Amino acid sequence: MRRFGSWSFLRIKIPLEIVHDPKSNLAQFFQKQFVLWGNVFRACYAKDDNVFFYWTNERYPPTSLTPGRLSFEDFIMWHNPLEEEGNAHQVFPSFADLWNQ
Repeated sequence: MRRFGSWSFLRIKIPLEIVHDPKSNLAQFFQKQFVLWGNVFRACYAKDDNVFFYWTNERYPPTSLTPGRLSFEDFIMWHNPLEEEGNAHQVFPSFADLWNQ
């Protein structure tokens, strides 16, 4: 949050009874973009009953990109560069894999 500012992230807390309900389809739901005031947020991490979102450079409706913001892919590569030694053999997990940790 220091690099991007706390306003660049959203934390959504999910009630535990929904987290543990297999019918809730949370992984599918959180794979979608969240739009707030034209700004696009994408889920980047899930832990316990929280899902964390990053504010990308996308806009909705798609008129232009937000200057100074990273794309979601660039944010992931900044956070965990696969080119770095030791990272090259990582499997890129799906969001469903992150949710089940």
